[in-house]
Amino acid sequence: MFMNTSRALFPLGKIVATPAALDALARVGQWPKEFVDRHASREWGDLDEHDRVENEFSLAKGFAF
Repeated sequence: MFMNTSRALFPLGKIVATPAALDALARVGQWPKEFVDRHASREWGDLDEHDRVENEFSLAKGFAF
């Protein structure tokens, strides 16, 4: 599955999901785009502090491109 988001603060590239992941989201009534949009807008969710710092470092250094 390919999705695109208009709120992305950095290039996302091609976004794919496994059929099992899509089925799991469908069972609980959630859309994949919701999570992609959150990630692309730097809303890291339940990450621990180390992972948050790593994500921000990667963005600052251009590793996300």
